[in-house]
Amino acid sequence: MTTYRLSPRFFSRYRQRMSLLMGSAIFGVLVYSFADRINRYPPVVIISSIIFMVLIAGISLPLILRGEFKKHQRIWSSYELTLSEDSIARTQDGYERVQISRSEITRIIEVTDYGLTIVGTNNAQIFVPRLVENYVLLRNLLAEWRSIEVQALWRNLTLCFTIAFLPWGLIYGIARIFQNKFLTAGSLTIYLAYIVYSMSTLVRSGDVNREEKQNILRALGGFSALIISVIVLLIIR
Repeated sequence: MTTYRLSPRFFSRYRQRMSLLMGSAIFGVLVYSFADRINRYPPVVIISSIIFMVLIAGISLPLILRGEFKKHQRIWSSYELTLSEDSIARTQDGYERVQISRSEITRIIEVTDYGLTIVGTNNAQIFVPRLVENYVLLRNLLAEWRSIEVQALWRNLTLCFTIAFLPWGLIYGIARIFQNKFLTAGSLTIYLAYIVYSMSTLVRSGDVNREEKQNILRALGGFSALIISVIVLLIIR
């Protein structure tokens, strides 16, 4: 019986990705906020406002993310995999213990640079992050149990970027061409409905494990709140 835990790099990479994500979101808000004001105000005012907002974001961002980082580390520091000759089990604080025997495994899916998802009967799932200690050894042992289906990460990233940024570009183009806040708000509403439908379909599909479902729902809630706030601001201003 062998036990596997997460390496310290798992937590540092999460911090880097969250900081990059929030920084990108703030940058997008800045561009959207000042793009249609360039011709209305002197360059000095625009530049000063951008610098001020960046400074505020730089001060507040670590405070906002601090709680999220602590919560993430508290949950995942207890993550533990136990591999025996005929089964694999995962224990983690806040979640039920999941054990899948070798004979019950129906699929093993690997997303490049992301990790493995072991699927058993009755939709039991165990997620194995890429940054688990001795990941390559563990993967080779599991490959002896069942062939591993490999999915390229770049395809998922390309789909995510297409879904996220292409509609934003179209909506911004509509806003610039027609200068109609209600048309823009309506386009944003349709875009939000499309995102909610797409993510809901993904969650119900069974291709993601419980942890991924919770992460998707949290991200969807925050994204929905952001879009709704933009729609309200468009209508009332």
